[in-house]
Amino acid sequence: MKKEKDFSASSGYLAMFIVFLLIVPPVFGIIFLKMLWLLVPIAIGLISFPGFVIVNPNESSVLVLFGDYKGTIRANGFWWVNPFM
Repeated sequence: MKKEKDFSASSGYLAMFIVFLLIVPPVFGIIFLKMLWLLVPIAIGLISFPGFVIVNPNESSVLVLFGDYKGTIRANGFWWVNPFM
């Protein structure tokens, strides 16, 4: 039996800013400069979206990676974790 452990997630606001930078400027680059290689950062940004987690007061979020327990987020707020969790 595994013990419960706290997980320290990254700030969701910082991650949202980074994802914004991975998606919006490359879209303008594709539209105006016709640089199709900018689809790569857009794909990375879109893959990152499922990693956002909101933990409300008196709630927690359990993180499981491919069936293996990784931890629990107990702190209230907007967090970002590995998108596969």
